[in-house]
Amino acid sequence: MSTKAERWTRKRELEEELRSVQAQKQVISERMAALQKALREAQAREAAAAAAAAEARAKAQVQQAAEAAAAAQRAREKAAAARENGHKESKKRAAPEPPVIVQPPPVQLTPEEQYNQKQQR
Repeated sequence: MSTKAERWTRKRELEEELRSVQAQKQVISERMAALQKALREAQAREAAAAAAAAEARAKAQVQQAAEAAAAAQRAREKAAAARENGHKESKKRAAPEPPVIVQPPPVQLTPEEQYNQKQQR
């Protein structure tokens, strides 16, 4: 009977070990689920941060474009005012004198040089 009792004892030990392994498996499964949930939450936070950064970049670009447009408008207004002021002043001023072009005196060629020049043409 000792073999039967040994088998019975061994069976109970194995059943207890099986319950222990199943409990460990359950704990591991719960930990895995918690880690997966944490990973999803971290990914969602990361995506939200990336979206916020993209929105901030877009806002900065819009702001830069608005500043550039305002600067261009100011430049156009300044140019228009300068044209207007220039037009008023040109009526007041006399016509500018044309620039004086100074030409060097003609070079006197000897008769031989004049002949050579004609021959080259």
